[in-house]
Amino acid sequence: IIPSKPMALLGFDYLTSGAISTDGQEILLRNKSQIWYWKRAANESILNTLARKPLDAPYAANEHQGEAITFKADRTGFMTISETKGYPNDVSRISLYVRK
Repeated sequence: IIPSKPMALLGFDYLTSGAISTDGQEILLRNKSQIWYWKRAANESILNTLARKPLDAPYAANEHQGEAITFKADRTGFMTISETKGYPNDVSRISLYVRK
């Protein structure tokens, strides 16, 4: 087993998920209340991309515990989902955010 080592310190609190688009050109990170977006420049490393200031991506804040995020395979948007354990009468919903 090779132990992990930190590669960078990011200025985001309580990250719960991240995603990279299928073509590797877009990155999303999220916590329970925000989503951040980066478009990678040609030949830019992921670390250098994440060092730049992100854009705030739209987020409806309709999840109790915003846990996961992914790009749609066709890159027409992204989806989020939350766990619901402990929230009576709630169900997990997949939310779709369509690219404008």
